[in-house]
Amino acid sequence: MSAILMTASKNTAPKINQIIGLKEINYTKQEGRKMAITGIVFSRIGIGLPILLIAISFMAFSLF
Repeated sequence: MSAILMTASKNTAPKINQIIGLKEINYTKQEGRKMAITGIVFSRIGIGLPILLIAISFMAFSLF
């Protein structure tokens, strides 16, 4: 379970960098906007999925 929490915490710093990168891309009119958005989406999935798995595992194992 601690591995799942560490996975969720490792994805927060890259997400902040991707948001900053997206702002720079919009400001300087560079290419790569779609790649930055894709990175933000997958980062959110990487944060949300472990939290969802923890919630499901608590619900499943609390029944026994």
